[in-house]
Amino acid sequence: MSRALTVAAIVGAIVGVRAGTARADRPGLGGAGMAAAAWMNAAYKTPQALDDAVTMTAVPFWYEGAIYLDKGSAKACAKVGAHGTAADAAAVRPVLDCLRHGTQPLLDSTVGDWTEADPAALPAPLAKYKAKLAELAKTNTLVLAHAKGKGTEDWAVIAVSTNETHDAAFVSAYVAAHRGR
Repeated sequence: MSRALTVAAIVGAIVGVRAGTARADRPGLGGAGMAAAAWMNAAYKTPQALDDAVTMTAVPFWYEGAIYLDKGSAKACAKVGAHGTAADAAAVRPVLDCLRHGTQPLLDSTVGDWTEADPAALPAPLAKYKAKLAELAKTNTLVLAHAKGKGTEDWAVIAVSTNETHDAAFVSAYVAAHRGR
């Protein structure tokens, strides 16, 4: 079994949803948080691990709020930019490759607990995405990470869904906001 399929199977096992607690396409909060952390961590660690994140990414994939803290990443990722939609599988890899450079410090599973994101009660910097996230929440579980550093603050919402049999989780959106960067 390939490494990417192994990771998808492990995350699928983590996502397991009790009958009646979620719709067929929405994992529970615990499973969604674990899938979000696995997705972010896979993309962050090494270029080879990017395959795992690509496997876990649904298309179309919507992203907002990437920031590139160094000039080299900003130049290399100018085409991907801070926001957009990867419409097909071929477009996902370059987007995720840039996001792993352009979303620090949130591309790390050590940000702490992922909490459920309610589109009606988003932190102020994410409020402009309320309508689009509310639409995604119909078929995805939205999870929120928050990291606060010295003079900086970052938020990320990730939309996670599962297939009908709950044996695989997929990330369909990444939305971030930042202060002090």
